[in-house]
Amino acid sequence: MRAGHLGIAAAILVLLAGGGAAAEQFDYLRMTQPSSLDRNSFTAAYNLEVQRGMLTVDKGTGGGGTGGGGGLGGRNDYQGVSHRLYAWYAPLKWLAVGVEQSVKQADVDSFKYGVLYPEVRFRLPWLREHHLTPSVFTGSRIRVNARRPSTMVTGVGLERRHGRFGVLGEVAFETSLAEDNRENGLRYEAGGNVQLVGPVVVGLEAWGAAVWQEGAPFQHDFHVGPTLKVRLHRFWVGANVGAGIKERPNKTFYDYGCIGQVGFAL
Repeated sequence: MRAGHLGIAAAILVLLAGGGAAAEQFDYLRMTQPSSLDRNSFTAAYNLEVQRGMLTVDKGTGGGGTGGGGGLGGRNDYQGVSHRLYAWYAPLKWLAVGVEQSVKQADVDSFKYGVLYPEVRFRLPWLREHHLTPSVFTGSRIRVNARRPSTMVTGVGLERRHGRFGVLGEVAFETSLAEDNRENGLRYEAGGNVQLVGPVVVGLEAWGAAVWQEGAPFQHDFHVGPTLKVRLHRFWVGANVGAGIKERPNKTFYDYGCIGQVGFAL
């Protein structure tokens, strides 16, 4: 017990003293910001996400699963809340490794294991004189007892930062490992932000996904909304509110959601 207390105290001292290189804080709630992953830096955050439906349009075409979704989620996404933890460590200036874990909480005592997503990201030195930061990344979205299969992911990103302003975009292709009924997907995210005054950063984020499988209908999502973050030394708090559409084989969902986030950078 005493050793455990010493370990906690040591961790607190590290946070306060800040040994090693200090990372810049992420300006976005949904995207990885390559310019913030400096050598020997560490970043971690916790998200609490709520999604709710506004309108459901029945297309009357049949199919799509009991959750209204098939490959992508449907009305079941609107139950309860989702928890998401992620952490990033950059051993080198051009290399960073991260992991993200999501957990679905349908009600007070019901938790469902979500997606485990480890990722390796390479930050490229090209175009630095133009304030541009290109990156490539690869990872695997590991799903257990899920409707969708596990998938491999490969993507590219491009960020531009100049003064108080920044823009960032990412696109990733994913494909399942199963030979039969192979499922392919595309994920995309984009955003821009500006540092208003002192620790306050505001921005706009857009995100979406598409899934297609041989012999199955095409499905896609698209959402967009504003983000507000407040930086507190090594810590930050943030919120994002978004609205959009989920197009499924037999239904179209119009919905909204919000994310609250707390995080820190070392």
